[in-house]
Amino acid sequence: MLGRVNQPGTSRFAATYPPEQPGLPRGRSRLPVAVARERQHDRLLRAAISAIADKGYIDTNVADIVSRARVSRREFYTHFGNIEDCFLAAATASAATLFDTMSKATAELAPLAAMRAAIGAYLGMCAGEPEFTKCLIIDLPATGIRGATDRLRGDRKFATMLHTLHEAARSEHPGWPPAPDEAYLAAVGMIVEHVAEHLINGEVHRLPALTDRFHGLTLRLLGVPPH
Repeated sequence: MLGRVNQPGTSRFAATYPPEQPGLPRGRSRLPVAVARERQHDRLLRAAISAIADKGYIDTNVADIVSRARVSRREFYTHFGNIEDCFLAAATASAATLFDTMSKATAELAPLAAMRAAIGAYLGMCAGEPEFTKCLIIDLPATGIRGATDRLRGDRKFATMLHTLHEAARSEHPGWPPAPDEAYLAAVGMIVEHVAEHLINGEVHRLPALTDRFHGLTLRLLGVPPH
């Protein structure tokens, strides 16, 4: 079990706001309503990742989230209908940051180097954000069909990135054979299952060192000739 709770500023996705830290300003010094709601929303998303990574989706309740966010229960229901809505919003926002990081890592690189960089960025994020990684891989499907669909959507987005880069590489090497569509999702599944294994074993910190190995396995799955 992870159990590690990040303080604000040490994680991009998870946070518990300690009691000694001031809450959102009230009274004469209160924030404009729109700004306050935006900050409440962000706190609730980060607190949801923190609480669910710590306790698991099934055992997390609204009180766990609002106490970590230092936001009232009433404000929680202003933003979300239930824990599932909050968690899925948190996972979606975090995944968007993940894919933005992966896209930036591939900029201005040759296709196969970009593929390696995308895989490395994914593994680096998983290693650096273990709370998010646990939520994404273990807890998200526990929400039911919505969560499982969101996770599959993310896997397919990763697969599409691999497909695009592989086709770009093939345009530079006309003799390379095409890969079946299923191969791209299979490559992502291979990577995700290894991430899950390292997560369960408490070894996510080791993932970045496996970038070359997973890149090589991905190329083999896609039928890229040795070079």
